[in-house]
This record gives sequence, C-alpha cells and structure tokens, in this order.
Amino acid sequence: MIEATERWSSNPAFVLDDSRNHQLDAELERDQADEIPAYHRRKSAGIWTAMASLALALAVLAAYGYAVLDNDNLQLSQLPRLAKSLSAVSLHSLDLERRLQDVSEYQKGLTARMQKADVAWQSGLDAARAQPAGLVAGLRVEFRRELDSRSSVLKAQIARMASDQDASRAQLAEVEQELARTRQELASVRRSQAQELAELRREQNVSHFEITSINNLLATNQVGFAIQKGQPAGVVPGVSLNLTGTDVRHQRFDGWIGFQPQGRTLQMRAQEVQQPFVFFPNPGGRAYELVVTQVDPGKVTGYLLVPAGANKETLASYVGPDPATTGEQPQNSTLR
Repeated sequence: MIEATERWSSNPAFVLDDSRNHQLDAELERDQADEIPAYHRRKSAGIWTAMASLALALAVLAAYGYAVLDNDNLQLSQLPRLAKSLSAVSLHSLDLERRLQDVSEYQKGLTARMQKADVAWQSGLDAARAQPAGLVAGLRVEFRRELDSRSSVLKAQIARMASDQDASRAQLAEVEQELARTRQELASVRRSQAQELAELRREQNVSHFEITSINNLLATNQVGFAIQKGQPAGVVPGVSLNLTGTDVRHQRFDGWIGFQPQGRTLQMRAQEVQQPFVFFPNPGGRAYELVVTQVDPGKVTGYLLVPAGANKETLASYVGPDPATTGEQPQNSTLR
C-alpha cells in the first residue's frame, strides 16, 4: 500500500500535463504573434492539435493509472485523489477551450478588420483609377478644343489663300488680256512696218528706175561678174567684191565692197536680187551701181554700172573679173 502511494505521489502525469498545457499556450501565443496573417490556415490545425494533445494526455493518464492499479493493486482509497486530478484536468481543459474561443473571436475580429481594410483599399484603388480617367477625359476635351481652334485658324488661312489665289487668277487673266492686246498691237505694228517697208522698196525701185534713166542719159558702162563665197574678186580696178553669205530661197546675199588704194569697205546685208546698190568709190565722185541678178548656193552673178569716162584707159584694157588681193578681212554675215 505504501509503495503504491509513493508511486502515485511520484507520478509525473500531472506535471507532464501542465508542461504540455504550457507548451500549447506558448505555441498559441507564438502563432498569434507571428502567424496572424495565416490564421485561416492555422485555425483548424491549432484547435485539432490542442484537442489531440488533451486526448493524448488523458490517454496517457488513464493508461498509467490502469497500469499502476493493475501492477500494484491500487487501493480504492486513492480513487478520490484521482477524481480530483481528473477534475483539475477537466477545469484546465475548459480553460484551454475558453482560450481557444478567445483566439477564434480575435481571429474573427481580425478578419473583419482585414475585410474593412480590403474595402478601403479597393475604394482607394477605384478612386485612383477614376482620377487618371478624369484627367484623360479633361485632356481629351482640351485637346479637342485646341484642335478645333487651330482648325478654324487653318480654315481661315486656307480661305484667305483661296481668295488671294482668285485675285491672282483675276490679275493673271488681266495680264493675259493685256498681253493679247499687246500682241495684237505688235502684229498691227508689224503689218504697218511691212507696209511701210513695201512702200519704201517701191519708192526705192522708183528711185532705181530714175537712177537708171539718169545713167542711161549719162551713158554708163556695164561690167558683169560672178563671185564665189569667201573668194574676194576685183570687178573693176580699185573696186573688189567679197561674198560672205547667200539665201537662195529668198534670193538674198551678204557681202562687202572693198576700195583700193583707200582700203575702205562698204557692207551689204540681206541685199535682194535686181535691187541696185549705189555707192561712191571716191568722196565727191560719181556714183557706181551694183546689181545682182541671181543668187546660187555659195555664188552670185550680176553686173556693175560704171559711169562713162571713169578710168577709161583702165576699163579699155580690163577684160573680166579677176581675183583681187585686197588684204581686207571679210565681215560676219547673217546668211549662209
């Protein structure tokens, strides 16, 4: 009996139960302090762990008590103490359940606060999203207003440019009309000049006929010639002819007459056939008359009327046109 009592008094089951309870409390406090954000995952695990620990402690206590009673023939006098121990364990279990309930309530409150924080955060996020949208809408309206303003200015400029272009077109039309009038006036002037030139040539022909009549009255000598282009030739002594250009289509020619020994030259430009060219070899002397009767490519033929008595001795011995080395340079011609 004494041995059983000593064994019961030295039984460490209650000490083990208390240490286990303290360990559970420490684990709960640590879970509450360090793992509150993960309470959804640890809530059920903590409760089941506590219940399992309590069941394990009761099982160990029952097994140990049964072993003691079975091995040492425990007396019934020890049963009240065992009942007290079981009562204490029950009270401790109730206290543990109360603490677990407090932890559960705390977790529920924490969950509610987190939900409120989520709602506040979501509202703040919505407000933050709405603010850029408002800014974008405002910028869009401002951009549209600025674009409309610039478009109106551009349209005004385009209208002004169109008006200026219309004015330019009107001015261009006036200039074209003025140019047409000027062309008409120029054509009229050209016709008038052509008429005047024809009249002048008619008068020149009349003068030629008069001169011819006078020459006939004065008795002239006619000396024929044929001149090649670029080959100066003497027609009569002291008078040479150089051909620089011919126009067979219009029967015109260019050339010059050289006088020796004076070294003078006299130009002929666009001279027509059958049109007398009157010149004076000597200042104050009598007139000579040059007439071309035909213009061929690079060649002209005609005659020179020399006053009677001029260089009589020389003309008597003059047979025909010989090349004359006058040393004079031919002038540029407008004909070819």
